[in-house]
Amino acid sequence: MKLKITLFAFVFLLMPAFASANIYFYGESGEEDCSAIGVWEPFSKTCTMNRDAEGYIEINDSGTTLDGNGHTLSHRLYDSNYGIVVSEAGTVTIKNLRINGFYSSVFFNDSPYGILENNTIESNGFGAYFSSSSFGTVRGNTITGQESDFGIKGAYSSNNLLIENNTVSGFDENLVLDEASFWTVKNNTLSGGYTGIDVYRSSDNVFENNTVSGAEDIGVYFSDWSDISSYRNAFSNNTFKDSNLGVFFTLYVDTGGGGDGGIFSSFAPKKFLNSFFLQ
Repeated sequence: MKLKITLFAFVFLLMPAFASANIYFYGESGEEDCSAIGVWEPFSKTCTMNRDAEGYIEINDSGTTLDGNGHTLSHRLYDSNYGIVVSEAGTVTIKNLRINGFYSSVFFNDSPYGILENNTIESNGFGAYFSSSSFGTVRGNTITGQESDFGIKGAYSSNNLLIENNTVSGFDENLVLDEASFWTVKNNTLSGGYTGIDVYRSSDNVFENNTVSGAEDIGVYFSDWSDISSYRNAFSNNTFKDSNLGVFFTLYVDTGGGGDGGIFSSFAPKKFLNSFFLQ
C-alpha cells in the first residue's frame, strides 16, 4: 500500500510540468510553456497570464483556456504575423486579453467550439478568423482595425457560430460569412470600414438587434458565386445608417465561356423584419 501511495504522489507532482505543454509561447527565448507568461492550473487546463508579453502563442490541445487576466500580447519584430493560433483543438477559450499589432490576431483552424470572450484586439489585418471551425462563440470583444482586411470571419463550413455583444470597427469588412451557415449574430455594433456585413454563399443565418453604421460603401452585402447561393438569411430589429448603400444583392451567372467571365444582376432581398435603414 505504501508503494502505491508513493507512486501516485510522484505522478501527481509531475502533472503540471507535462500539462503546461498545452500552450506554447514563442518570445525572445524561443519556445516556452505557460510558465513563461503566467501560471498553469493543470486540472482546468488554464494558463492565467501574470505579465505582458511580446511574442505569439500556439494552442493545440482540446479544453485549454488562456486567460489574459487583463494583460497584453504584442507582436515582436520579425516574429510570426499570427498572434494566437488554435489548431485541431476543440473547446479552447481565449479571454480577458489585449492582443496588439499582429496582422492575424486570432486564428481557429479546424477547431470546433472555440470561445473568444472579453478581449480587446487591435489588428493590422484581421481580428478573429474561424476556418473549418464550427460551433464557436465570439462574445463581448472590442475589435478594431486600420482599414485592414476583416474583423470577424468564418469560412470553409464554419457553421453554427454565435456572434454577440461585440464592437467591431475600421476593417474593410467588419463581419464576413463565407460558406458559413446557421450563425446567430445579435447585439453587435459594426462601424466604419468599407462594408459592415458580407454574406457570401451562406444560408440560414439570423441577424438580430445589430447596428451597422458609417460603412464607406455598403451596410450589408450579399454575393453568390458560381453554383453556391445564399438562402433564408433573416434580419430583425437591426439598424443600418450612414452608409453609401444600406443593402446590396448580387448574383453571379456563369456564361459558360470559362475563365472568370460572368454576369452580375440583382435578385430578391432576403427577409428583413423591423429593420431600419437611415441614409
